[in-house]
Amino acid sequence: SRYTVIPRLAEILAESQKEKVTRMIVAFLRNLLEKPESDKVIRDNAMTMIACRLVKPLELLSNKKFDDDDINENIIFIKEKLEGNLEDVTSFDEYAVEIRSGRLSWTPV
Repeated sequence: SRYTVIPRLAEILAESQKEKVTRMIVAFLRNLLEKPESDKVIRDNAMTMIACRLVKPLELLSNKKFDDDDINENIIFIKEKLEGNLEDVTSFDEYAVEIRSGRLSWTPV
């Protein structure tokens, strides 16, 4: 389920130094935000990514230059999609995602 896959991928993305690992994870995350036909599924995926604190690692990665342009494009796409969803996020929305994921955080967004 997305509530276990996305948090694990977020951890790996934050820790990994390998470009091929970064390429695979950002491509996977982009597909989660782009391919589902249901807007609710896309929003749920985005909310889970936000709750996993993916915005900051993506910000750091966006300042890094990769040989593969797809990585840079995917990072920009994901960041824009998450930032667009952040505008509509209430603290209750975030709390609900944390509850469903089983990964409660003591820190504010």
